[in-house]
Amino acid sequence: MDEEKTKTLEKLAGFVDELKKQTFPTSTISADLAEFVSSAIEKYLEGKTKSLDAAFGLTPKRGVPGFPRRRKDLAMEILKMRLCGNSWTEISNKFLTYDERQLRRIYGEFREQVIAQELTDRLDNHDKKDKGG
Repeated sequence: MDEEKTKTLEKLAGFVDELKKQTFPTSTISADLAEFVSSAIEKYLEGKTKSLDAAFGLTPKRGVPGFPRRRKDLAMEILKMRLCGNSWTEISNKFLTYDERQLRRIYGEFREQVIAQELTDRLDNHDKKDKGG
């Protein structure tokens, strides 16, 4: 490790110590903020995270890209195609921006929700027909 990085790490450790020494409520920093910052820096200094961004929770989460609502809507379309007897190959041919593996993962992420929604929709439609609606 180079000398500059060592100095920076020492300064960060000193900063954490100073935050912990703050007396509350007379400090100009809130206790919650001091705890948040000091614990994040400690995680980084202890090697529990690879970066300060990760220590502060600023790195993107892993998973399939896209907004959850959009992925859930896609999962519903996949379910409807599966219920019509379409194969995964046929489904992936319809959604060319995704490969089959991504489509299966998206469907798996929302499987229970979209099946429940489909069942609810079918029961609601059946009830409407029974009531003459």
